[in-house]
Amino acid sequence: MPSVQKGNGTGHLKRCIEWSRSLPVQNFFCPDGDLYFSDEKIIDLLKICKSPVLYRSNLNNDWDLIILDNRNTKPGYIPADMEHIPVIAIDESGEYRNTAPYIIDILPGLHKMLPNQQGLSFFQLPEKRKETKLESEFLDILVSFGGEDPGKLTETLLIALGDRTFPHTRWTLVEGPFFTTPLASSSNSDVRMLKSPENLKNLLRHYDLVITSYGITAFEAVASNTPVILINPSQYHDKLSHNAFIPYIPKGWKKKGTVLINQLLKVVRTEHFADQNTVIQKKYDFSEKPFKNWLEEISPVENKCPLCGSRNNPCLYRYNHKSYFTCSRKDCGIIYLVNFSRKTDLYKSSYFFDDYKKQYGKTYLQDFEHIKQSGIKRIRRILKQKESIHSILDVGCAFGPFLEAAKEEGLNAFGIDVTHEGIAYIIEHLENVSADNVSLQDFDPLKSFGRKRFDAITLWYVIEHFQVTGPVLDKISSLLEPGGVFAFSTPNGKGVTGRLNRDKFYKESPDDHFTVWDRKSAKKILKKYGYHNIRFHITGYHPERIPWKLPIRKIFNRTVLLWICKIFKLGDTFEIYCRRKG
Repeated sequence: MPSVQKGNGTGHLKRCIEWSRSLPVQNFFCPDGDLYFSDEKIIDLLKICKSPVLYRSNLNNDWDLIILDNRNTKPGYIPADMEHIPVIAIDESGEYRNTAPYIIDILPGLHKMLPNQQGLSFFQLPEKRKETKLESEFLDILVSFGGEDPGKLTETLLIALGDRTFPHTRWTLVEGPFFTTPLASSSNSDVRMLKSPENLKNLLRHYDLVITSYGITAFEAVASNTPVILINPSQYHDKLSHNAFIPYIPKGWKKKGTVLINQLLKVVRTEHFADQNTVIQKKYDFSEKPFKNWLEEISPVENKCPLCGSRNNPCLYRYNHKSYFTCSRKDCGIIYLVNFSRKTDLYKSSYFFDDYKKQYGKTYLQDFEHIKQSGIKRIRRILKQKESIHSILDVGCAFGPFLEAAKEEGLNAFGIDVTHEGIAYIIEHLENVSADNVSLQDFDPLKSFGRKRFDAITLWYVIEHFQVTGPVLDKISSLLEPGGVFAFSTPNGKGVTGRLNRDKFYKESPDDHFTVWDRKSAKKILKKYGYHNIRFHITGYHPERIPWKLPIRKIFNRTVLLWICKIFKLGDTFEIYCRRKG
């Protein structure tokens, strides 16, 4: 979905065309109407594709992925019946930047919120670079203001050149395919016209200077080792140029052509200009990565709340392969993960052995007794919520330490887990407990255990692992007796790390933690699902995680910091206990 709006240039469309040439399908959606380029002009550019399909309206909604290169996307641009489709937005500077699942900034921008990925990796590089060193005197100058040149800067320079001659200087002016008015021929022998060249980027190295505006051609010039200076159509483009360290003529769009030419020739002959171009050659990394290869490495996901299903929620943080969003609904407010990584089977045996040992210094089975003792404390907290509990279901029971704890406390213990090894261990080594190798989604209590409901249901560090959480809470409610206890534990988004070092918390949060809970959001969500008597038990106090930049870390010792953490309930994990109404 490239921008084809008049005034936005042709770079967005050309870039999408370049990428699509390596893809198995080449479908383009370009809105129709007076504000947009005509069919004839768009089709003329699409002719280099093998089998392009152009949609101007009546777009269906069965796509797997949208590549949005629209520059300034406003709410409603993507039709409501297509909001379920994952989107990768390129160089997005509109309102949609805040809600897009994934953002790639190829060209340096002025955005407050960083993208998921930035850099020139997907840049379509010129085939060869200019071999000669940067010189202070130029012979051949190329002028190109894109395929459209909405500011008519090319015409401004052409008129100003007139019959003027400049010693040792030749000018080539490019006329783009979408110019509204064809350029008049020049009587100046030092000026020649170049109409709609197919591969302009591969011609840049043959020139000694490129004059253009901020955009793709400017970076193609840098990539080809050709000195470049910019004349921009707006103050916004001047800011972009300044931010990217590319030389430009300030407020060039306001100046007369003769003034521009005199300024240009004066600036480019200075030593500072040569030094500046040398610096930008070193600043940018042009190591190329084919867009097609990158697409094959990811698993696109839509921006949708896993609890309430709301869309278009604002982004909180973005990282290379994932984004975090905050649900904007008042009765939800959960923070959730949108993960673009390729999905792998995380819960194989190494998860409980090698991976567990790396984190805790021992395997899960070696830690069995310690986990069981924690389970006994949890059972007693559950019994404080309701004394008359006889049956308990542990979802994600692993190798069964909590089941063993429940049995020792006199309860009928049942467990389900997706790990075959864990259930096999329970069946072979634990007595008087029942377990089944089944997911919660596929769990039929009658089939597995010969009963319909349970007095209590628990999920210890499990709930955050569900990619879609709403159906999970629905299923738990259907399995829990009226008045029964629901208890679970999860990382605390408002613990010491989540509050005082938020970027670190989300950056290092595991890729299979799809929801981030805190007391406020948990209360709202549980009340919505019909639970009351909600109690929190804060755990995981780690005063050593208070950042050193905070004065209290330098002033107080660990004992005092631990006391502060407990007063302000800054544990990095917590347990929640509540009862179902009825």
